[in-house]
Amino acid sequence: MLSKPVVFANVNSGNLTISDVMTVEDILGIKVVVTRDIPDLERTIKEYSNYPPEIFGVMGGDGAIMHTRTLAENVWGVRPAYVFFPSGTKNNTQGSLGLKRKRGITAKICRALDDMLKKGQLDLATLPSIYVNGYKSFNTGIGVPTKLLWIEYGHGAADFLKRQKDIRNSEVIDKESIDKVKDTSTFRTIWEIYQGLEDETSAMYQLFSQRIHGSIRLDEQDWDHRLPRPLGIYLSCYEETNFGLPFLNPKPTPGAREVEGKLQIVAPYGTAEGVKKQLLKVCLGREMSNTLYKHVTSVDAPDQDIIEVDGEIIICNGFHARYDGEVKVLDASSMR
Repeated sequence: MLSKPVVFANVNSGNLTISDVMTVEDILGIKVVVTRDIPDLERTIKEYSNYPPEIFGVMGGDGAIMHTRTLAENVWGVRPAYVFFPSGTKNNTQGSLGLKRKRGITAKICRALDDMLKKGQLDLATLPSIYVNGYKSFNTGIGVPTKLLWIEYGHGAADFLKRQKDIRNSEVIDKESIDKVKDTSTFRTIWEIYQGLEDETSAMYQLFSQRIHGSIRLDEQDWDHRLPRPLGIYLSCYEETNFGLPFLNPKPTPGAREVEGKLQIVAPYGTAEGVKKQLLKVCLGREMSNTLYKHVTSVDAPDQDIIEVDGEIIICNGFHARYDGEVKVLDASSMR
């Protein structure tokens, strides 16, 4: 017999409501565990060390899922079956499972799960996982992906260039996350960058014209010297990302789940101007030209110091990502 799930809710998630929490509690007959911050999340997860849940629900966005998964799997030493509720500002992970943020979705997930518990059988989908710099992730990147997120969080292009210079001149790199100044939609962010690239003297143009410096290894092989160095590398377990628009969600990694046991990287090596002209292809889920699309098990760029992990910008000492097995997640098809 299946035990009832344990459900954690991140109180700081952008779209979490008291109504959603009460819905989960009423339908599943449980008490949702609400956490305030990462230290609180870690303390609470440790309380379940002796009896980790078989089914673990997370109410929050991509960042909340990443931090919760990382702590739970590291502390408990097991990977439970997950239920992801789309309660964050960005819900790319949930969207890849067909769980778009819309009216009544929380109740629909809970009713489907309740029916499965009564039958004693879970309907589960699988997602690949990425282990990156100690985090359990579903998407990560360096270069362009990180810079796009930097602008989306309300930080300026000149600020990124200054922080990058300060880090590279420092003897010690302190691991830290970069907080949001504001949360702009991805669509507006790309439009802002698009306009900034019109001026070749601007900090925006300089920022997105930078290429990845230092060594790059894909599956322990050096970057192909016949190709220019890439502007960025994006590594993902799913195809679609959230633009914050119901009618337009691009697919930057159209083949993310095509090869079992591997992850797809997208590495544009043309010019920033060239990438800008190909954004329509990304929106339509087509491959860009002057871009490497490759399925790999590991990516290493030890000289990178500002990276993106599931919608979090992190200062670190090197970028090290690898395939990390599969994650079992409640299947959205049972809710249609």
